[in-house]
Amino acid sequence: MRYSILSIGDHYPDRPRSVAGLYDEVIGQCVLAEDLGYEAFFTAEHHFHEYGPCRTRPCC
Repeated sequence: MRYSILSIGDHYPDRPRSVAGLYDEVIGQCVLAEDLGYEAFFTAEHHFHEYGPCRTRPCC
């Protein structure tokens, strides 16, 4: 049986974690999943929304 993980990468601009910090966390989760033997790691993204790091206006 193969297992995978889905990560919802929400960014909350009113909290102290930066977009770079969000990516560091997601990459760390991906590395851990690989170390634990997961087959795949999927990420979701909120494009052009304040809770996603990909927006049309500067975020930092």
